[in-house]
Amino acid sequence: MFDTRSSETTGYHIFLEPSGELGRELQTVVNELAETHGGPSFPPHVTLLARVEGADVHERTQALATSLEPFSLTLGPLDGEDEYFRAFYIRMEETAAVVAAHEKANALFGVEDARPYLPHISLLYGNIPDVLREKLIAETRYPKGTVLEVSRLHLYETQGATASWRKVGEFMLGA
Repeated sequence: MFDTRSSETTGYHIFLEPSGELGRELQTVVNELAETHGGPSFPPHVTLLARVEGADVHERTQALATSLEPFSLTLGPLDGEDEYFRAFYIRMEETAAVVAAHEKANALFGVEDARPYLPHISLLYGNIPDVLREKLIAETRYPKGTVLEVSRLHLYETQGATASWRKVGEFMLGA
């Protein structure tokens, strides 16, 4: 069982990353919040699949990307939870396309969700008090309603703390 309060994770993660101006804007928000509140900096992303293992993870990620067509996600409201990797985030519109992509990923990697899938972009990692989370929700400015165009899967090796994560693959959808 994964400890939701831990700052470390295992295996590989498949991310959907914003690019262009949206990516730069969100990276600025992540960096400012990390500096202000003592959290790590990380690339803004929507996690499609977390903590997967296997010698053939690259091949399975390529197969997943090939099976998916590009799709869009819309940035929704701010939220957060009492979990390290979900401390403060932007909820994404839960479209049929992202749910189907997540379900295909689960099937391909033989994963069963322990809880419902929640597409989101984290802005701050940490074990933060509720009062700070409420303040951040009220005060943080971000490009709400902006559309994230998804055309690639980004594979990260995510063994350990955020600082040790490294991108190990990028795969075009439908290619």
